[in-house]
Amino acid sequence: ASVGGTINFVCCSVQTEGDGESRGFAMSAGNGTTTIGVTTRRPVLSIRPKATFNSLTNRAHIEIIDFILSVQTNACFYELVVGGTLTGAAFASVATDSVVERDVSATAISGGMVLTSGYAAAGSGANQNVRQGEADIRNPLVLSQIDALTATQTPFTIVCTSLSGTSNIGVSLNWQEQTN
Repeated sequence: ASVGGTINFVCCSVQTEGDGESRGFAMSAGNGTTTIGVTTRRPVLSIRPKATFNSLTNRAHIEIIDFILSVQTNACFYELVVGGTLTGAAFASVATDSVVERDVSATAISGGMVLTSGYAAAGSGANQNVRQGEADIRNPLVLSQIDALTATQTPFTIVCTSLSGTSNIGVSLNWQEQTN
């Protein structure tokens, strides 16, 4: 007997550091070379799973690894928020071979759960300060919500609030995509 259909192969990398093991594809997104001006509380970078990947329901896990904030002017308070509602978001694919889409255009966020927060100092040139943090969260952060009777995927967002004046912020986020 013959069985028809398409077979999709998924490749992964295995890395280990002592007792921890990460599997999947390493991916990254940021706001590029143009900083985002922040005065009041504002999302600066959000990612979420695509609804479909290669024409199939996206059931991949996204494990956040770390984030980097570069604040050129005026220090800021930052928060990592999961599940917030974004105003003015325009999500676009990170890459054709990624299960994730990103947004840097949202102007406000409400709700969601703050996973961690902190402060990033400002500076430029030789005095530039870069705040880097790890997201040591024990389970995959962002899961596809296709089976949860909702068409909206859960976003993971880096939110910043200036401590004084306008903070000009560059941000990047790194994660592993686990598709199997």
